[in-house]
Amino acid sequence: MQQVPAVQIDGITLSQSNLYMLQKIGAEKVQWAHHFIQRGFEALEPILKETAGKYCVGDEVRGHSSHQNTVDLSSIYNAERFKVDVDQFPTIKRLNQTLLKVDAFKESHPSCQLDTPAEICT
Repeated sequence: MQQVPAVQIDGITLSQSNLYMLQKIGAEKVQWAHHFIQRGFEALEPILKETAGKYCVGDEVRGHSSHQNTVDLSSIYNAERFKVDVDQFPTIKRLNQTLLKVDAFKESHPSCQLDTPAEICT
């Protein structure tokens, strides 16, 4: 995961988590977020093909890899929210499906947070 260019991954994070920024962008927010998530996933998918086992890094969720898995889970949630076709990223999609079976990740899913805006709750 350290190999991923920061600008690529920062684009995913910025586009999905900065509600103020999305509100300022207004009507273009879906296209804007889609662009940066797509770009980040294009950088992330080939790296995860190399590092992934059952989870993003290997076959266990612990320590540093827990954070990486959490980032991936929230990124997928927002990719779907902003209409990114996750089928074009089979490794990312598989990892997301695996993580959603783990109780800790189900409970920490972005749609389960108390401060999640009503319009994006699932």
